[in-house]
Amino acid sequence: MCERCEPAVVHVAGAWIHFGGWLRQRCAWCGALILNLENGATVAGWPPGHLVAFGLDQSSWDLGHVELAPVPPPRCCLALDPAITA
Repeated sequence: MCERCEPAVVHVAGAWIHFGGWLRQRCAWCGALILNLENGATVAGWPPGHLVAFGLDQSSWDLGHVELAPVPPPRCCLALDPAITA
């Protein structure tokens, strides 16, 4: 976790899927690909519904469940116009 880093972007983890040797997870809000691992990935994806921050240094960290955030964090896709992400 990069506690001192300002996130470049924050997404809401959606469901993750293992299929054909791949582990893939998208943002539940905007659809961005947030996890894409191939062949033998043994890690689980981000917990669905959690805010996931991504730093410019390619770090990523869990900010907790979206329902616990009183307002979207800075640079979060939740702040995008819903018409854009539908």
